[in-house]
Amino acid sequence: MSKLEILTFAGREANVNAYIVQNASHSVVIDALRNREEAAELVTVIRGTGRTLEAILVTHGHPDHYIGARTLKEAFPAARILVASESVKRDILEFSTWMNSIGWLDKQPQMKPRNARNLAGFDYEGAIEVIDGSTFELSGGGQIRLRSDYPSVECAHMTTAFVPELNALFTSDLCYHGVHAWAGPGVLREHVMNWTRVLGELKARFYGTGVTVYPGHGQASDASLFDAMRVYLSDFIAAVDEEKTNAAAFDRMKRLYPRFAQEDFLLRYSVNFHGPDTQGTPAS
Repeated sequence: MSKLEILTFAGREANVNAYIVQNASHSVVIDALRNREEAAELVTVIRGTGRTLEAILVTHGHPDHYIGARTLKEAFPAARILVASESVKRDILEFSTWMNSIGWLDKQPQMKPRNARNLAGFDYEGAIEVIDGSTFELSGGGQIRLRSDYPSVECAHMTTAFVPELNALFTSDLCYHGVHAWAGPGVLREHVMNWTRVLGELKARFYGTGVTVYPGHGQASDASLFDAMRVYLSDFIAAVDEEKTNAAAFDRMKRLYPRFAQEDFLLRYSVNFHGPDTQGTPAS
């Protein structure tokens, strides 16, 4: 079996990660960052490895995980853009169409959907493939096992990836580490409850196995991250339920997690959606 290794590219925007899983000859990128500028930096890293990029695996339909996909695809034309289910593909297309409609893709025009009026746009329908089955076999050796049957959690349809050879679990946004979690528009109270339950299931499956957990945002950790996330979500719900204003709930979470990143975006939008004086702010 070809020895596998993992390289982490820590994005600056949204503190989102892209991961390179590689053997001696080939690699797969898990998630593609929030902008083309950082994706171009990731291209340089991949080229520096000397491996052939075989695929770009997108875990779910939030833009910080797929906006850089076209940049990667243009740099490595043979690489396939893959998702684990048709539902994830639909989420990506629908979210991009909505973002384009309100001008949120003006700074990333390469990801505006292709249509009759924008022939230079990105062909989401044609470019994104749904994986046949629940595993991806990396050329040159190595297997990635995918799971995409989760209930709606941080997003409508989530994918995790497990690399048995390395005992490595890529949780995508089921786990954040040192970064405030997204619970903004689209993440209803029932989804937070689902999220908490799924984290408990992952703990039951992986605790004590020596697994390395690679979160969507923040540094890699171990199975203790599942409990840490459950505590964070419990603290968040308590803050928005018990405080009298959004500002007070926001300040409470900042006091509880003073060193966490993304308080002015991920936390603020989440509090504004769930807090007592909800403003209904748009999703990220």
